[in-house]
Amino acid sequence: MYGHQDGNRRLGYLVAGTLLVFFGLGGGLLLNVALHRLAPSAGYSLGLFRVYPGWSPYASVALGLGVLTSLVGGTMLYLGWMTTPGPLELFDTEGRSPPDPDAP
Repeated sequence: MYGHQDGNRRLGYLVAGTLLVFFGLGGGLLLNVALHRLAPSAGYSLGLFRVYPGWSPYASVALGLGVLTSLVGGTMLYLGWMTTPGPLELFDTEGRSPPDPDAP
């Protein structure tokens, strides 16, 4: 669309992969398991959800999404380390790189 794709893909892979691993491991795995392990036998309310110490289908799906997100993030981190670094270029709103200071 912009006609220019010479940005630093390595940096994009590393940032995106780190975020996916952080949210996958932190949210999908650790937080999910910790909430269920720390819940009292009567459970407790957490916003719109009620958390019990038992394992539910919702908890299983959240765990699965956390694992999947972490795997995708790990793959992106691997790609980031295997990709040659390119120039770090910022694009303006019209897709020109570098931004034209004389443009209105």
